[in-house]
Amino acid sequence: MASKDSFDYIIVGGGQAGCVVASRLNRALPQCTVALLEAGPDAHKNELVLSPLGCPKLHNTELEWNYMTAPQSSLDDRKIYQCSGKLLSGSSGVNYGAWVRGHATDFDEWGRMVGDERWSYKGQLPYFKKTETHHRSHEDTANPEEHGFEGPIHTTAALLYPMGEIVRDMFLENGVRHIADANSGQPLGLARWTNNWHNYTRQPAGQAYGLSSVHVLTSSLVQAITVVKDGTKTVAKGVNLADGQQLYAKREVIVCAGALRTPQILMLSGIGDSTELMQLGIDPVAHLPQVGRNLHDHGAIMLYWKLRYPEKNLAIGSSGFPPLKVGPSEWIFTGTAPREALEKAAAKDGTSSQALPQLDIPRAHFEITIGYGATAVPPGMHVPVDGSSITTGQSCFQPTSRGVVSLSCKDPAADPIIDPRYFSTEWDRCIAREAMRFSMRMMKTPTGQQEVKEQYQAEGMPISLQSSDEELNRRLRAHAMSWYHPGGTAAMGSVVDTDLRVKGVSNLRVVDASVIPKPIGTHYQGQSPS
Repeated sequence: MASKDSFDYIIVGGGQAGCVVASRLNRALPQCTVALLEAGPDAHKNELVLSPLGCPKLHNTELEWNYMTAPQSSLDDRKIYQCSGKLLSGSSGVNYGAWVRGHATDFDEWGRMVGDERWSYKGQLPYFKKTETHHRSHEDTANPEEHGFEGPIHTTAALLYPMGEIVRDMFLENGVRHIADANSGQPLGLARWTNNWHNYTRQPAGQAYGLSSVHVLTSSLVQAITVVKDGTKTVAKGVNLADGQQLYAKREVIVCAGALRTPQILMLSGIGDSTELMQLGIDPVAHLPQVGRNLHDHGAIMLYWKLRYPEKNLAIGSSGFPPLKVGPSEWIFTGTAPREALEKAAAKDGTSSQALPQLDIPRAHFEITIGYGATAVPPGMHVPVDGSSITTGQSCFQPTSRGVVSLSCKDPAADPIIDPRYFSTEWDRCIAREAMRFSMRMMKTPTGQQEVKEQYQAEGMPISLQSSDEELNRRLRAHAMSWYHPGGTAAMGSVVDTDLRVKGVSNLRVVDASVIPKPIGTHYQGQSPS
């Protein structure tokens, strides 16, 4: 039995990764005691958390950290909202439920970067499978060798909507191919969404994996990791909570606080760039200057379209639109940008083509989805929710922009400074422009022209297929947002090794998206530990 302040393992961060690690450790080592610390509350019974339709209503509530970025110079100095769950189960309790694996090429590159094939697609596939109970729909032709059928997360095929066949035809007429399964490691093409709603209910990680034998401490904000010198070693011994309580770890401290919070905790603990830490009055214990660096995220932009025949009940707001059970989206397209355009963009960035494996084909450069309604409409645009509007979402999946998370002060309750530097490279802007042009071409297909009357325009910033790069860039600067997939701030290779151990500090690991060394063309929910 654990004392009230001593455990074998202390896990900092009760989000998706933390819940998975706590549950798996507890089952693998039942003789050991595991404590899971979460800064937010247990909201597993909150109706908005459980409902697939509650996601937008959770933004700017006490169940999210409500971070805003630093002003983004490449986006007209706008501050960009960062969705990040502050509750037991973390962002798996507030996200939009996409369950997308990504392209095998990205994982293979990861494995090569760190010199460890365990992080290649083949190396990670057993854990992808271990995570899921793959849905078996009447039309499912997915390769069973790519999926698991006994995991804690039940995946779900997208619901069918009145506009589904129309959207499919628009994509296919735009020259893309239909694929049976976007979660096979080969996602290029058009496929139905896979979500992780089970019986139209969210599966928060803490519930799905089970924490009944884990010592869960909610509303427990961590001040810092306790790090001491033990002979010639620097060793993590436990954590200090913001309320003054001290907890001790007999074996390891495992940080799972997410790509925005984990670097903050490490730096508050004296792990980071020594010079910067001393400037804030923090005694350095391990000089790891890449802590907080290498921040990458998937930037995105929405375009809005007016339907020609609203009376056909194809979108939200129509009297005959089906009752909503999950978010009204059905198809996901993963595409590749033209190599010639990317090479020109790389040259403008002063980057050699040989230095960009993202040029290798096949590659998932961008994602396009269609929502049957008006989604995330930016200020200054009027897009009615009356059954006449749909949205295309365009996301940049292979960004070369890199940002930083840094400390604003020594207070753990203060927000870190988050500067993703969205679309600060011509490469990223090129991918976004190609995705926007793809969507605009799609609306010019025979089916697109039959069903879509026109594009809703932003005042003073109209765009079309005839628009110049600069005209598209202007819209991007005004309206780009985050797809909420941050990673890389405690990257494998520079901050942690391939066993996720923090370099230079014994008994300390990081297990969350912070360790992903380069962007993966996917939604990161499906990449958490299994």
